Amino acid sequence: MIKLNIQANLYPDETVQRIAERAALQTYNAACAQAQPSRNPVLHISGRQLAPDCHNAPQLALLAMLGNPVSFVRDSITTAEVESMQAQCINGLLIQSRGILVENSCGECRLHGLRPFPDCRRVESHFGNSCGNCEWRDHGNRCVRSDRSHSSPASRRRNPLPLPSRESPNRSLTPPPHASPDRSPTPPPSADHKSSGRRETLLLHGASEDQPLIVD
Repeated sequence: MIKLNIQANLYPDETVQRIAERAALQTYNAACAQAQPSRNPVLHISGRQLAPDCHNAPQLALLAMLGNPVSFVRDSITTAEVESMQAQCINGLLIQSRGILVENSCGECRLHGLRPFPDCRRVESHFGNSCGNCEWRDHGNRCVRSDRSHSSPASRRRNPLPLPSRESPNRSLTPPPHASPDRSPTPPPSADHKSSGRRETLLLHGASEDQPLIVD
């Protein structure tokens, strides 16, 4: 009561009442007080506990869904953050409570670590498919893009570029030889030698190069 009177002297009565009624702040204080030193605190927000802080259609849509308690890494959420309760913080809590686990986490969570929540969760088709951690940090736009930019080399090796087909006319990278402009191409070996119009000289038995026998 003394603490409340001191706050009343510093802030208008309406402000003190609004802070005192914040369900998120009450739940946060209870979670920190009940958690054992070696365990992460748990926020029991599976129902409508966040209703006083939900003010837009996307938030209300997730609030209406069945949720789960949300654990967070100790000391990763401060009292000041809970008291301010910016929109991205409410969104992150709703995503963690209503979302499903992301296999291997998103690229941003793998890069920066799982904070403030110890796992990566998303709600499909809500808040741009951002996970709770990225939404809390107001980095929702990076979340889905990070899945591609931080893909592992092993996953890239599973889908190598296709090799050229044997039937492909462009399978050879060496261009075909071109005929010299000052002479005609060399005829193939199978060309008919008689096409030149010259007679072939045959040396039969008994003939010599000086007195050949000409055979037509």
